[in-house]
Amino acid sequence: MKKILLLLFAFTLSLASCKKDDKDDSNTEPAPQTYEQRIEGEWDLVAVSYDTEIPDLTGGGSPTPIAGNGKDVSGDFNLTHDPNRVVYDLNFKAELDPFGTGSGFEIPVNFESSGDWTTTSDASKLIVTDDMGEEIIFDVEVNEQNKQVFSSTITESVDLLGFPLSLEVDLLLTFERDN
Repeated sequence: MKKILLLLFAFTLSLASCKKDDKDDSNTEPAPQTYEQRIEGEWDLVAVSYDTEIPDLTGGGSPTPIAGNGKDVSGDFNLTHDPNRVVYDLNFKAELDPFGTGSGFEIPVNFESSGDWTTTSDASKLIVTDDMGEEIIFDVEVNEQNKQVFSSTITESVDLLGFPLSLEVDLLLTFERDN
């Protein structure tokens, strides 16, 4: 009788261990994306803020601060992985009224290039080295699945009333994922 009970117990135990797991895996959350995974993709430029100073053209006064939001904003910022390549074409118009007359003018601004990209280990910067070897460092202000905000300082050459100027411009660029 002990042998039959032992055999029955062993058989029951073997059936229980082979029982299919009934856990429902459909409610598991997807693995969180890394910083670089969120940054990769095709992005549309949706907003630009700029801030710079125009030197006094007469040489005797203070520089004129110029700040504002870009008008007619458009462009793409596309980042691929393996290889880490970037292609971008960013456009907007900056309004300038350097003499405070209330009748300023618009300057079309275009940044267009391609190159390689990398990020810093602390996930705070996107570093773009264009195909000409120029490096642009973008501080990553917002890194979300469908929104990226980068800030950077760039040098822009402009012709202001016949005076060629090289301006350091602080930019805040807002992108939304291109669906």
